[in-house]
Amino acid sequence: MARRLKRNGVLHSDWARGHVVVAADGIEICSSFVRCCDQCMERKVAHKVGDELRDDIQYYHRIVAVMVVSTAFPIPLGIRFQKDGETEVSSTLVLLHDLKGQLGCQFFDLVVADALYLRKPFVDEIEKIG
Repeated sequence: MARRLKRNGVLHSDWARGHVVVAADGIEICSSFVRCCDQCMERKVAHKVGDELRDDIQYYHRIVAVMVVSTAFPIPLGIRFQKDGETEVSSTLVLLHDLKGQLGCQFFDLVVADALYLRKPFVDEIEKIG
């Protein structure tokens, strides 16, 4: 569907000078001190229960997403659940490699991300992806 949108000109943007711009970012979802699944990440968190301060295990998920942002409305291209021990940046690189395999390396022209990503290994890997 994403390739068809591009072919039909839906992804064209005047403000981006005809370039397809994607944004990469991560977010935490579904945190709980009680409920968990086999894929949950864990961390110790100090929190207040009544008048007592307790250290408990908190279960949570993190996802990374890549979305087209140069259109009138954002179009998600892919999401990936971050695995325990992975960083947001490394998880995003895996997702970008997956998208290259699915859409081709010429599908988008620019990648934007926050300062967390602006490190040499990430930039070098983006250049390798093409």
